Amino acid sequence: MLESEELRPIVLQILKSFPTNTSLQIVTLTNAVEDFGVEKGIYPVHTGKFSGATGREIRMPEEDRVKVRQVIWQLIIEGILVPGVSDLQPDLPFLTVTEYGKKCLEEEFTPHDPDGYLKYLKDQAPSLDPIVEIYITEALQAYRMGLMLASTVMLGAASEKAFNILFDTYLSAIQDANRKSRLQSVQDRFIKPKFEAFRRDFETVKKSLPKELSENVELQLDAVFNLIRITRNDAGHPTGTKITRGLAYSNLRIFVPYLKRIYDLTDHFSKNPV
Repeated sequence: MLESEELRPIVLQILKSFPTNTSLQIVTLTNAVEDFGVEKGIYPVHTGKFSGATGREIRMPEEDRVKVRQVIWQLIIEGILVPGVSDLQPDLPFLTVTEYGKKCLEEEFTPHDPDGYLKYLKDQAPSLDPIVEIYITEALQAYRMGLMLASTVMLGAASEKAFNILFDTYLSAIQDANRKSRLQSVQDRFIKPKFEAFRRDFETVKKSLPKELSENVELQLDAVFNLIRITRNDAGHPTGTKITRGLAYSNLRIFVPYLKRIYDLTDHFSKNPV
């Protein structure tokens, strides 16, 4: 048997590969998951048990079929699927992928598949800090539950921890005593002045860096850091600010290349004095 979180990426993968003109039903999707499991050696090829309703051989345990239905219902709640296929057939067991769902399924990674998202993130940043992982995991789970404020705050915490790792590594790499002293003076301050002090000093060494580390740093580092910080502040204080699903989704998407740039810089400064 598989856990629901193991079945979720399989369901999403199958939805991604389903022809758009195919009538989608719960049993169709469940059977496709079963076929996938048989192909991958998860379920037996033959059991000798057959369904009286469809005449199909049953190879997936009933417990897993229930879990697939649970995943489908979660995807309905999350806006990936909607019951029905038309005004004449508006109800279950028929299913339609929503426009939002189509957008998500086209992406290489999606917050609706937390395990796949984290795997992709670790591919981009293999030395991912466990505290960063804890907060990004919470951000993904909150997003799936529709808790956009909570997701935004957790993403901001992940961003802050990642930047602090970069800051400390960069500080250790500085050889000039005066420059090191200036940065040390803000080491325990709030994140905004700390980032600004880092960026001022970073400009003095940027030209000496490999192109892939210095190019578009204003966009891939500054802009994303400030966007995540500002939305985190808006969400984390009782201002009444609403965080839309679209904004939370975009922030989770851009966090991956942003984190990769932070970790690439951290890796460089851990090996090269400045």
